[in-house]
Amino acid sequence: MTEHSINELIEHDLTFVDAVNYQRLVVVLREARDVLGDIQALVDTQAEDEGLWFVAENAAEGYLQAQLRKLHTAIEAAPLLKKWDKHE
Repeated sequence: MTEHSINELIEHDLTFVDAVNYQRLVVVLREARDVLGDIQALVDTQAEDEGLWFVAENAAEGYLQAQLRKLHTAIEAAPLLKKWDKHE
C-alpha cells in the first residue's frame, strides 16, 4: 500500500464504501496495527533496558534521556494503541 493510496482512503467519504475500497481499508488498518504493534514492542523493550535509563552524568546525556522519555510518554499515551488493544 503506497502513501498515496493511504491518503486517498483517509480522504474518502466512508459513509458509502464499496467492496474494493472496504478491502483496501482493511489492508491499511491491518498494516497500521502491525506497525503500531512493532512500535509498542520497541517501547516496551527500551523501557526494560537499564542502559537507556541511567543517571545522566552530563548535559548531553540528560538532554538525550529527557527527549527519550518524552517520546516514550507520547507513544505510551497514544489513543490508537490503547483502542487497538481493546478490540483485538
